[in-house]
Amino acid sequence: MAGREGAVAHREQVRRLAVQEALQEGGRMPAERRGCLVATRFMSGGPDLACKKGCKREGMVRGGKVTRRKSFVLLVCALALLLACNGSSSGSVTSGRPNLELLNDRRDYEEGLWYVVGTIRNNTDRQYSYVQVEINLYDDSGAQVGSTLANTNNLESGGIWKFRAFMWPDNSTEYKIMDVTGF
Repeated sequence: MAGREGAVAHREQVRRLAVQEALQEGGRMPAERRGCLVATRFMSGGPDLACKKGCKREGMVRGGKVTRRKSFVLLVCALALLLACNGSSSGSVTSGRPNLELLNDRRDYEEGLWYVVGTIRNNTDRQYSYVQVEINLYDDSGAQVGSTLANTNNLESGGIWKFRAFMWPDNSTEYKIMDVTGF
């Protein structure tokens, strides 16, 4: 029994060390997390810790330091890369124009219904798998009464898209193109 009690005491000491180091490093470890740590092995750099089997946060603590920070940094880098590759910031732009350029837009009345119609050009050297134009709708007093959008798939390099977005509600008399995005 002495060996088992010593192992439990040692595990508790390792857990306390991990919590202390995590807090010193600026990491936050919730109270419910503190009870699930177990020592798995020792290395020269310090104890190697993991959650008890079945814990939702299994494997989030190593060497007494919370690795959520590393996960967060990786997530931020991945999002930055994704944003750099998405929207109107991806592809090679020709002659300083925006990647997705709004060439023209107007209100159009057809068969008793109002639409916002226009043309968007892909000025990049790549195909966009999805493009969207977002439009706010206003009444005569200038108050926003709604919004609408139009979208298309597979806009080719140098391609031109003629969009048409339904204006609803009926009291919308003005519009404003808010954004043209794509990926």
